[in-house]
Amino acid sequence: MFKRIVVSATVISCLALFSAAHACTDFQVKAKDGSVIIGRSMEFAMGMDSEVVVFPKVEKMVSMTSDRKTGISWTPKYGYLGINALGEKLAFLDGLNEVGLSIEFLWFTESKYQEAKNGDWLSVGDLSHWLLGNFATVDEVKTAFPRVKVVGVYVPQLGMVPGFHAAVHDARGNNIVVEFINGETKIYDNPIGVMTNKPTFDWHLTNLRNYVNLDPYDKEEKTIAGVKVSPTGSGTGWLGMPGDWSPPSRFVRTVMMVDSADPVNNAAEAVNLAEHILNAVDIPMGVIKTRHLENKDMIDYTQWIVIKDLTNKVLYFRSYQDLTLKKVDMKKLNFNRGAEIKTIRIESGIRTILDMTEKLVTFKRWVKK
Repeated sequence: MFKRIVVSATVISCLALFSAAHACTDFQVKAKDGSVIIGRSMEFAMGMDSEVVVFPKVEKMVSMTSDRKTGISWTPKYGYLGINALGEKLAFLDGLNEVGLSIEFLWFTESKYQEAKNGDWLSVGDLSHWLLGNFATVDEVKTAFPRVKVVGVYVPQLGMVPGFHAAVHDARGNNIVVEFINGETKIYDNPIGVMTNKPTFDWHLTNLRNYVNLDPYDKEEKTIAGVKVSPTGSGTGWLGMPGDWSPPSRFVRTVMMVDSADPVNNAAEAVNLAEHILNAVDIPMGVIKTRHLENKDMIDYTQWIVIKDLTNKVLYFRSYQDLTLKKVDMKKLNFNRGAEIKTIRIESGIRTILDMTEKLVTFKRWVKK
């Protein structure tokens, strides 16, 4: 059906116009049975109008910038699910392919991309398509990246090239972070499996040294100057945990929760744990504001979250207005060449509430014999 697909970075770049306040969180949860789960939140300062898109294998894809320059082309090996923005079907900020490779774009203002030379380049707006369509593992991605340059797109209205960095995970449990710093591609192994926004990923790892005192165990009573002092309640092992929504604080908080939570047995339990962790970085509308040039506040909030089961190829999602978890099972989809592209909106505008009134049962009073 789609013999040749040309994708553009225009839409993904124009999102930067609304990104004065922008926060996302990404992390991995592993289960005892080997299941690998990824949790990701999407925060933005305008309505994203995002959809989950079923993107089958096509015959050819060509990377293209907004000024119609063409870069590398490829024939995808795999179909995938992508999550778009502003209803633009081909601008994927997140995705999972049919063999369990996952990618998440997070806002990153410190990016400086490479130059488009000799046609061996790839637009950052096409990076998700290239990764999801061609690779099955993190190791394959690490091997392939040196072969291409990643270029950005200038947005005249913003006066800059918007920046992103990427988290890449696979079904084996491997993780990397890809950043574009001073015209170079930096690939970091990510054994802790967590990523937020700026500063650079290596800075976040170093910053963890400031929180080595944190642990899940409550503090015990202590004698101070001859006076016995008791803790004020449970949770005292976490005194000093940053509670704000800045990227460094969300990074630390997420790392500590992933590390300290009780081990889970299987994928279902890991999905549940991921949802609880995402609740702890959720941003209600109105608590983060940026003053706009026209004196209109820009409000950053959690528009949607996704939880991806890389082992069983299932994508779960929920929106700000409807907290009920929904899922798309990739095993039931057709990713063959010629298959149709299908979509479903993440934010339906309808809250799902289960009425349990008819489930009430009669209480049988205990009677002493």
